Amino acid sequence: AQKLYEEGLISYPRTDSSYLTNDQKGTISTLINTMKGNNIYNLSGKDFLSEEQIQKHFIFNDSKTSDHYAMIPTCGDIAKAQKLGKEEGLVFEEILKRFIRCFMQEAEIQRTKYSVKLEEKLAFTTSGKIILKAGHLKLQGKEEVNQDSEEQNTLPDLKEGDYLINQKQIKEGKTTPPPLFTESSLLEAMEKPQKFINLEETSNEK
Repeated sequence: AQKLYEEGLISYPRTDSSYLTNDQKGTISTLINTMKGNNIYNLSGKDFLSEEQIQKHFIFNDSKTSDHYAMIPTCGDIAKAQKLGKEEGLVFEEILKRFIRCFMQEAEIQRTKYSVKLEEKLAFTTSGKIILKAGHLKLQGKEEVNQDSEEQNTLPDLKEGDYLINQKQIKEGKTTPPPLFTESSLLEAMEKPQKFINLEETSNEK
């Protein structure tokens, strides 16, 4: 990232902000319009938010930026980044895709969940989702897809009583461990550690 910054391809990289300042709206609009014209990642103008939506985007927030705003690309020159090295090219593309997704249309997902109760305290559930409108998910990385516990799966339209369970058996097995942290997921876990804390256990500690 430092090399990309020195070559003028990204803004200051050592920042913890996720927001931009309001006086950057014009610069961002120009950058997005340039990417639209270059058909970057084969995206069309319809894939992006309108100019009015960009101007009202929540990412522009002066109160949530301090010395430095969020790290962003200053252009879409992937070829120049790749000339610096393989790692630099990959890092630049991740920064670029993340930035572009902020200004793409929302995704629409239909989620379905069924629960089958077998005993008083025993129930099995299954869930599925259908992407109705891809939106910013067009640029979703494989890593994020793999971490998504819900695969794209169409579930039938069921009603209570459609199926009856006439046989039950217990099958032993082993669960799989959670996926290893990536640099991105580790930073997120450090920022929001509460989901890794068992409140019931900690409340009993003195």
